[in-house]
Amino acid sequence: YCLCWSVGALLEANDRMKFDTWLRRQDSSKRIMPRVQEGETVYEYYVDSRTGEWQPWKPPQWTYPGGDKLDFSNLLVPT
Repeated sequence: YCLCWSVGALLEANDRMKFDTWLRRQDSSKRIMPRVQEGETVYEYYVDSRTGEWQPWKPPQWTYPGGDKLDFSNLLVPT
């Protein structure tokens, strides 16, 4: 995980696919890298700090703030 987001962090999508392929070749035990769906790479996963297991990464659910007056200058939209 750390190798992907340190050494491979600046790679573009095509190069990330190549880097993912290279990393998988280095994992001769087939137990270190996550099992991914076709078209996915290790970049779509994270290591859960509680379990130490690979999990698919999903952005948190965002709820639109309610109320009559919405101050757009202070609105923070997670991206």
